[in-house]
Amino acid sequence: SATVVIDGCNSGVTDTVLSTGHTISDLIAECTTGASNHGQFVSCVAHVTNDLKKTRTISGQQKGAIQTCAAQAHIP
Repeated sequence: SATVVIDGCNSGVTDTVLSTGHTISDLIAECTTGASNHGQFVSCVAHVTNDLKKTRTISGQQKGAIQTCAAQAHIP
């Protein structure tokens, strides 16, 4: 997808390819596999989006949009 989609929720944020070669969606997918409950998944996404905001890859508004989708997701 051209945008970051989490469990069917389209954040509207462009799924940027990072300097590592991974996309934002790739990083969120890693959160999905590493989380044993919903709280851990949302916390992981928060850490990912905080880092992306610090590097100015995404804006504060985009961070919020991704986190809203993560909070609404039925993961895991």
